[in-house]
Amino acid sequence: MMRFERWLWRAGVAGAVALSVAAPAWAGYRALDREWEGYEPGEFYRAQLASTPPERPQTAGDGAFEAQKARLEEARRRWAEALEAGLPGERFYEPAPEVLERVRAAADDPGKAQALLADGFDLETLEALAWVRNPGIRAAED
Repeated sequence: MMRFERWLWRAGVAGAVALSVAAPAWAGYRALDREWEGYEPGEFYRAQLASTPPERPQTAGDGAFEAQKARLEEARRRWAEALEAGLPGERFYEPAPEVLERVRAAADDPGKAQALLADGFDLETLEALAWVRNPGIRAAED
């Protein structure tokens, strides 16, 4: 009988300790749940959500900016059209035949190229000379 009483007393003490430790864990749950479900944000928060940024007044520069933006969009559109409309047989660079004949002799001779440029030259002559003398440019053309 003594053992049973000791066991009963220990079980009672353990139950009391468990109850005293566990009770605070669930004691305020119902109130917390009600508070959580009924929460409304404060007035400051609602005011921040409801407000919209102020309208920025139009300035003189805005019109110029929009006009420039429209011109750039038009240039972009024309550039895209030009790229798409490229002809498959179109050459990279093709100098005029008379200019090509004039610089052809200077294609492999540096002395003739120097003499051709010594008396003065124009852009077309310089481009043609660079084209016939530079194998990298000719390879890119082909």
